[in-house]
Amino acid sequence: IISGFLFFQKAVNEERLKKQIFRILKLYGVWIIAYFPINMYSYWKEEMSISQMVLDFIKKTIFSGSYYHLWYLPSLIIALYIVYVLGKKYNNKRILTLTGILMIIGILTNTYTVFLPDVVDKIYLRYCDIFLTSRNGLFMGAFLVAVGKSISDYTKKWKDIRIFLPLLIISILALYGEGIWLSNHNNGGIINIAFTTVAVATFLALIFIVELPQIRVKPKLRNLSTLIYCCHPWIIFIVGLTDHFGILLNTGLKAVLTLILTIMVSWVVVKLDEKIKVFKILM
Repeated sequence: IISGFLFFQKAVNEERLKKQIFRILKLYGVWIIAYFPINMYSYWKEEMSISQMVLDFIKKTIFSGSYYHLWYLPSLIIALYIVYVLGKKYNNKRILTLTGILMIIGILTNTYTVFLPDVVDKIYLRYCDIFLTSRNGLFMGAFLVAVGKSISDYTKKWKDIRIFLPLLIISILALYGEGIWLSNHNNGGIINIAFTTVAVATFLALIFIVELPQIRVKPKLRNLSTLIYCCHPWIIFIVGLTDHFGILLNTGLKAVLTLILTIMVSWVVVKLDEKIKVFKILM
C-alpha cells in the first residue's frame, strides 16, 4: 500500500515506471545472489539433483521469489505494472473492483485451500505446478498497490481520521478472530494473509498517511527499512546455526536475538555506506 501511495503520488508515465521497475530488479538481483548460498544449502540437505536444483531455482526466482521473503520484489513489479496499465483506462473504483476480485481469489486459494471444493483445488494445484503460488503481484499485490494509488488521489479530501479509528479497531479484532478460526481449521498450514489483514493494513495506512502528510522519509531510514526486510532471513539462518554448536536457545530467545542482530547489522551497513559506496547496491 505504501509503495503504491509513494509511486502514484507523483505523475506517472512509462519512463518513470520503467525506472522504478529497473530499480526494483537491481535490488532483487543483488539479494538473489546474497541468498544463493542458503538456497544451495537447502538443495544439498534435500539431496536434489542438479537438474532439479536449476529448475526449482529458476521457477522460484521468476514466480515466487528465489528465497521465501523475496516474493515481495517481483510481486511489486507486476503489481505496479498492472495498476499503471489499468489506470490508463479505468478510474480508481473500477481498478479496485478488478484487482479486488483477484485479491479474493488469491486469499481463497492461498489461505483457505482446505475449504475449497475438490474441483477448484485440483485447478489450483495445476496452476501451482507452473506458477507455484497465488501469493504474487497478480492475485495479491495489485489490489494493495491500487489501494495506495487511491489513497494518493484522495488524501486531500480526508481531513479527519476519526472516522477510520473505529474501523481499525473492529478490523483488528476481526483479524484475531479470523486468525484463530483459521488456525483451528487449516491443519497446521501457514497463514500468509487473511481477508482482515487487508482491512487492518488499509486503515493503518489511511490513518498514518492522512494524519501525518508532512512526514518525509529520510533516505537513511528508507535504506534501513529495506535492509531489515531483505537481510532478516540471513540472520534467522545464522542464529539457527547455534544449535549445531551446542548452544541451545529456546524459540523466544532466538526471536529476540534475531530482531536485535537484524537491526544492528542493517544499521552498520547503512553507516558503512557513508564511507564505502558499494553497500548502496544492498538498498
